[in-house]
Amino acid sequence: MAFKWLMDLYEGAYVLDENRKIVFFNPAAESMTGFKATDAVGRFEHDNLLNIIDENGMQLSILPRYKEDELVYIQHALGHRIPVYMKTLKLESDLESSLIVELFHEAKSKSTSSLAKGTLDRVTGLANKGYVAYLIKHRLAAYKGFGVPLGIFMVDIDNFEAMNQTYGKSFCDRIFKMIGMSYKASLLTADLVGRWHGDAFIVLMDSVSQADMRRMAERLRIIAENSAIRGELFKDVEVTVSIGGTKIRTDDSYESLMDRLAVNLKTAKSKGGNSSHVK
Repeated sequence: MAFKWLMDLYEGAYVLDENRKIVFFNPAAESMTGFKATDAVGRFEHDNLLNIIDENGMQLSILPRYKEDELVYIQHALGHRIPVYMKTLKLESDLESSLIVELFHEAKSKSTSSLAKGTLDRVTGLANKGYVAYLIKHRLAAYKGFGVPLGIFMVDIDNFEAMNQTYGKSFCDRIFKMIGMSYKASLLTADLVGRWHGDAFIVLMDSVSQADMRRMAERLRIIAENSAIRGELFKDVEVTVSIGGTKIRTDDSYESLMDRLAVNLKTAKSKGGNSSHVK
């Protein structure tokens, strides 16, 4: 059997021929991506089945990639993003035509640790509002007592009311879950991703600088922009978000911190959506 050596790898693997057509897709790739080999084999890489992007949102599916363990983001069959480390091998077949083997394994984020059942949001499986509020208050006390910094972001789905009217509550629940799964998997430096209320998420991170905060806000925006419910009503249903971000300050109370966060989110919304404001 051709490529038998790739069948039992723990890494995902697919093989491209000289025309960049997928000719093999191993079981680990099926498990990680949600696509079956029958979905992938015969497709060209420029069909963007995995819709590979880098951390800046640049499309990589039709570009050569020969770096060792390059961090990229693939799109799962369900639409959410998964960070993987990918490397490319060049092989020569018996027919002397160049073959490319893409190998990838999942990058694990800090926010994937398990939570107790009572702290989970029913729809997304993320931390619920009660637990998020508890943790923010705990981290606020840690900052005032020991100087442990915290960056906090409120992420709100754009045009949610129109989306709810168009697709209905059940479909919007799928969107919440899809965005939540993208964030939980992809935010490698986040301490916690939680559902706040309605169409909003909260993301917590150990902040080092304002530049770190802005980079995280942009990553939140890009990940959402490049996630989608795939193939619904013959098209992908795409989503954008607005983000407000801030850092804990010495004179903050819980109320003042959350009020400032809400104001920063409102400022981002005023830019027309798919934007952020960190202050």
